[in-house]
Amino acid sequence: MTEAQFQQAVVDLARRRGWLAFHTHDSRRGLGAGFPDLVLVHEATGELLFVELKTTSGRVSQVQQQWLDALQRGGHDARVWRPAHFSTCQIQNALTVRPTREDH
Repeated sequence: MTEAQFQQAVVDLARRRGWLAFHTHDSRRGLGAGFPDLVLVHEATGELLFVELKTTSGRVSQVQQQWLDALQRGGHDARVWRPAHFSTCQIQNALTVRPTREDH
């Protein structure tokens, strides 16, 4: 699976589950070098995810890791996903919206 195919599969699943998806075509060309591939926000809950997508053998660059670390330090959910994370249901679980107090 190419990274483009993987990204499309993630975005398709996210949209089916009520998430809005933003993707910068190529962050290397701007001031945001290393910025995560996807920003996902759930339309109903406002839940926010920053996701760096990698193929099975893809490596997270130093500047990508800096972004992920900084986002996590700020209390944001920032992750790296690989195709294998579909098999382990990590992606599906992350895109499952948690009930809020108002939902009970």
